[in-house]
Amino acid sequence: MQCFEMMQKFQPVCKLRILMLNYALNYFQFESKTTKLAKVFSYIDYRHKALLTERELFKFAQRIYHFQDQAKLRAEQAGIAEKLDFSRNGGISYSDFLIACLDY
Repeated sequence: MQCFEMMQKFQPVCKLRILMLNYALNYFQFESKTTKLAKVFSYIDYRHKALLTERELFKFAQRIYHFQDQAKLRAEQAGIAEKLDFSRNGGISYSDFLIACLDY
């Protein structure tokens, strides 16, 4: 799925860049893309906590990549969860998710 590929490729190397992307998301219109991404986020967030955890990413990835090695898949999702948790609150917020998916 393209969403996981975008999240895996995202490199949070500069805090200023992340802040600017967050600002752009809040003040500019990306409606067509963000509407689709909101649906994806909601689908992954099956517990509706507005925070994607490593477990939720793994469960979603299992549905998509059911033929892959489960240990490898879990490790990949753990890496994504750690890399995209900018605020260090234990998961990926919607803003974090949008920043990662729109920055490619």
